[in-house]
Amino acid sequence: MRTIILATFLLSVFTFLTLPLVAQEVEVVCSDNQTIQGSLEGFQDGQYRIRVKGELKVIPEDDVITLTILDRREQSTSGLEGVEAAFGEGRIMDAMRAIHHMLNQIPFKNRDLRRLALEQHRTGIDHLLKQRNPKELQDTLLSSLEVFSTTEEEALLQSFQREVSRRRDELPDDPYTLSLAGVLSVVVHRMAVLPAAAKETLPPLLERVADLARTKENKMVAWRAYRALVRVDPSREEGLRDLRMSVALEDAGEKLAEGDIAGSVEAADEVLLLYPNHPGAFDVRETAIFNHLQSELSKTSRKEERKRLIQEYLGIAQKNENRDWAMGKLKTEAPPEQLDALVFEQMRKYYPLRAGATWRYQLGKPNPESNEPLSYREIRIREIDETENGRRVSGTVETEVGNSSSSKPLRIRVEGDSIFLSHGSGALLAFPLQRGHWWEWGGNSFRKEEQKHIRKVTSNSRTVKTPYGTFNNCIEVTFSTEFDQGGEAKRIESKEYYAPHVGLVKIDYLDPNYHQHNMELVDYRNR
Repeated sequence: MRTIILATFLLSVFTFLTLPLVAQEVEVVCSDNQTIQGSLEGFQDGQYRIRVKGELKVIPEDDVITLTILDRREQSTSGLEGVEAAFGEGRIMDAMRAIHHMLNQIPFKNRDLRRLALEQHRTGIDHLLKQRNPKELQDTLLSSLEVFSTTEEEALLQSFQREVSRRRDELPDDPYTLSLAGVLSVVVHRMAVLPAAAKETLPPLLERVADLARTKENKMVAWRAYRALVRVDPSREEGLRDLRMSVALEDAGEKLAEGDIAGSVEAADEVLLLYPNHPGAFDVRETAIFNHLQSELSKTSRKEERKRLIQEYLGIAQKNENRDWAMGKLKTEAPPEQLDALVFEQMRKYYPLRAGATWRYQLGKPNPESNEPLSYREIRIREIDETENGRRVSGTVETEVGNSSSSKPLRIRVEGDSIFLSHGSGALLAFPLQRGHWWEWGGNSFRKEEQKHIRKVTSNSRTVKTPYGTFNNCIEVTFSTEFDQGGEAKRIESKEYYAPHVGLVKIDYLDPNYHQHNMELVDYRNR
C-alpha cells in the first residue's frame, strides 16, 4: 500500500516522462466521502482519469483526499525508476530535464512531492560534478532557477557555494576548480533574488576566486567573478568598473585570436555594457561576428541557407562597412522578388496599419512641480484603400490639452518601399530598415527658409521604455533638419523608435527647446 504522497509523485513522473505506463489499480477517497476503486489511466490538467467497470471517470485533484495504489504490476516501469535508470546509464541531462519538467508542474505548496523530486535533483548535480562537465552543470543550474522556489534556490546556492569554496581551498591548482567558480559567478549573476546570507558570505569567496583566476590567467572567470561581486554588493560597482572592463577586454581579444567567437562576443558585450561606445570592444565584437559569418558562408553553397546566415548577421551587426558588404551579398543571394517580400514583411512589422488601430501618446516631458495640464495626441486609422500605386490610409489626429481638444485629418501613403505622410515631401520610412540606411530631401519650412532633411536608421536593436511598456529590438531612426537662419547654420535632431508589431512608440528631441514635441506611447489598440 502506498500513501497519496508517493502515489501522486509517481503519477507526476508518469505524466511527464516519455516512459511506458501500465494502468494501476487504485482506491480514491473523495472530499464527499465517496470511495472509488478502479484502473488509473492517467493524470492530466489537474484531473485523474480512472476507469471503473468500463466507465471512465474524471476526478479533479482538489476533490481527492487520498489515493492508494492497490496493485503495482511486476512488469511496469515507474517514472522514478526511469530517472534512476537514466542516471545509471549516464544519461544525466535526460534525467535532469525530466526532473525540471516535474518540478515545473508540482505546486510549491506540495512540499513533500517537491522534496522527493529535489532529492533526485541533488543526485543529478552530484553526477554532473563527478563528470567534470562545467557546461552541462551550468545549463542545469540555470534551468533550475526557472522552476525552483526562492527557498529552493537558496539551498541550491549554499550547497554549490560550499563546493566551490572547498575546492578553492583544497584544490586551487585543479583547472576544474576555476571552471566551477565561473559557473557559480554566472548563477549568482542570473538569480532574481539573492538570499540575505549570501550577501555576507559570497563577497569574500568571489574576491578569492577573482584573484585566483587572474593568477592563473583565466580572464573569463575573473571578470565573471567581478560581475557577480557587483551583483551581490552594488556599492562595489564604481570601484571595480575599470578593472572589470580591462580584464573583459583582454579576454575578448584573446578569445578572438583563438577563434572562440561566442567567448569573444560575450566578453566584448561585457565591456560595452560598462562603456557603450568603447572602440576596442566594438571592433572585437564586430570582427568576431563578421569572421563567423564568412566562415559559415564558406561551408555552404545553398542559397536559402546563405541568405538566412546573412539576415541573422544583419540583425546584430553594427559596423557600417561590414553591413554594406553583407547587404551586397544578400542582394546576390536573393532575387528581387524575395527582397520585395523582405520589404513587405518589415513594413507590416514596424509600421502596422489596420483599420481601427489607435495609438495614444503623451506629449512633452511632464514636470511634477508644474500645474500645467498634460497633453496627449491620439492617432486613429479609419480606412485603408488599395490603389494601383499603393495604399492610401486615412484617419484622424486628435490633440488634447487639459479639457480642450482639436482634431485634423490623417493621410498616409504607402508607395513602393516607402511610407509618406501627406504633409511631408520626403519619406517617413524607406525600407529595408537596415542600420546605416539613409535618405534625404530638401524643402521649405513654415519659416520659408531652405532646409535639408536627413533620416537615417541608426540602430536595429534598441530597448525603449514608455509609459505603456518596455519594447525590445526597436528600430531607431535619427531625423536631422539642417537650415540657415540669419547666416547661422542650425540643426534640429530627434530620434524615433519603432517597435515590432506596434509601430512608433517614442520620439525624443535632443534640443531641450523642442522637448514639448517629444512623444511617448501610453496606449495602443490594434482594432
